[in-house]
Amino acid sequence: MYERAFGHDMPGRMVKDTLLVDWPAHTAYLRNLFDAISTRRQRGQEGPMTITHSDVEAALRRQGLDLAPWEHAALDAMEAGWMKAVKEVIKDDQERHQKPGR
Repeated sequence: MYERAFGHDMPGRMVKDTLLVDWPAHTAYLRNLFDAISTRRQRGQEGPMTITHSDVEAALRRQGLDLAPWEHAALDAMEAGWMKAVKEVIKDDQERHQKPGR
C-alpha cells in the first residue's frame, strides 16, 4: 500500500520529483546530498521518517563536508517538502484503498 510513498511504483513520477524547483545550478550538490541522506532514512509503520539533524551531521562527516547555515536551511526545506509530498501520497493511497461503506 505504501510503495508510492517510498518512491516505488508511482505512476508518472517519484516522490522526489515533487521537489523539483528552480534551484540555481551551483546548488545541485545540495540536492545530491539530500538524495544521498534520504536513501538512508528510517521507515516506520506510517511510512518514511523525517531526516534528523543527526542524520545530516553523520552524512556530512562521512563525506568530509561542512555546510553554511543557509545550506542547512536549504536541506531542511527540501526535507519539509519531501515529507509533505510523502504524506499526500500516503493519504491518496489510503483513500484509494478504502473499501466502500467504511
